[in-house]
Amino acid sequence: MALRLLGASRESARMAVTRVPPRARDILKHCLNNPLMADSLEGIASWRLIEEIVRQRVTETQEALHWLVDNGYLDRSARATGPPVYKLNPNRRADAERLLRAREHSRPEGRSRRKLL
Repeated sequence: MALRLLGASRESARMAVTRVPPRARDILKHCLNNPLMADSLEGIASWRLIEEIVRQRVTETQEALHWLVDNGYLDRSARATGPPVYKLNPNRRADAERLLRAREHSRPEGRSRRKLL
């Protein structure tokens, strides 16, 4: 019994001084939630990348929508069921077009809009 405790203690001490890699917890959590999962390095990296990209895009899109609504370019409509929907504020159409033209003119020469997205 004492040897078991000593072994467990050594293991705990080793774990305490070993730095856990940043993504290890995420991968372990995913494996615990999906115990039948088996995947390659590339497979695990791809679902991690996809999750990260989606999370980042949702955050960026949310910030952009808040800005557009706060500045009157878009109208936000609540619905009885489901998430709110957004549409162009027709009263700010000309302002929206001016904003986009101003941004396009401020880009360095030779750089297309598509490359910056």
